Amino acid sequence: MVLVTTDGQDVGHVYSFEQATGAVRWKYPAGHNVPSDVVRSGSTVFAISQADVLVALDLATGAERWSFSSSGDRAGRAKFVSSPVVLGSRVFFSGRDGFLYALDATSGEVAWSYDLGTVRPTSPVIRESAVAVGTDDGRLLYFDPAAGQIDAQLDLDEPVTVAYALVPAPNGLLVPLGGRPASPVAWGLVDSGLESVSWRVGNDGRWSTLRPHIWQGAVVTGNGAGQVFVLELSDGSERQSFRVEGSVRSVGSVGDVLFVGTIEGMLYAFRMGGW
Repeated sequence: MVLVTTDGQDVGHVYSFEQATGAVRWKYPAGHNVPSDVVRSGSTVFAISQADVLVALDLATGAERWSFSSSGDRAGRAKFVSSPVVLGSRVFFSGRDGFLYALDATSGEVAWSYDLGTVRPTSPVIRESAVAVGTDDGRLLYFDPAAGQIDAQLDLDEPVTVAYALVPAPNGLLVPLGGRPASPVAWGLVDSGLESVSWRVGNDGRWSTLRPHIWQGAVVTGNGAGQVFVLELSDGSERQSFRVEGSVRSVGSVGDVLFVGTIEGMLYAFRMGGW
């Protein structure tokens, strides 16, 4: 099946489509827009609605197994919604109340929560065995997933653009930097030990790719002017660049085929042989 969320006019669903035919297998009415990723763990899928409600759904039927909402009432809270991430038996998300939550993936019971001290955190990601999250006041934090304690912290000299994604990489963590609240002015690679920024690449056209793609030893991302950049993961130097029509929003790949999606709705496929 193919799992998709919808972000419509105040009404959102999680859909399950048959991969072979496109027929709807089930749909779950969330009551609000669902702008988050859909994340699967075993026979359960997770998504977060615009009301900051995390739902756990049965993969086969779409039936709700449990739901959990953050308090979401802190002044100045972020308008965007976090995406969930699963590690082992727990699901993690950054609430619009400024807390990082760890819940039991089976029951929905809160295992721990941590006040991040800001209402604008990034979505959490898994970096090796740690839960990583960034904040708009320029902090990167690694949490012990079991205890909820901070294992490491790096204070940056600029804000993290929290509407964009942290991206785990083999040699560190790719971080969107310098944009508040718009798109990041730079992507930076923080080393694996969370000690310093190994490299930082800016762009005059502002980066527009929400989640750069790690592919064949490179970072693939793009800007609002339609430029696609293939950057060396080791040092951020440019390996290749080319242009499409529109603002580059998403990048993915299968084998040697690179897919580029734009905000305007066009999808491109490039065969990048010979690398």
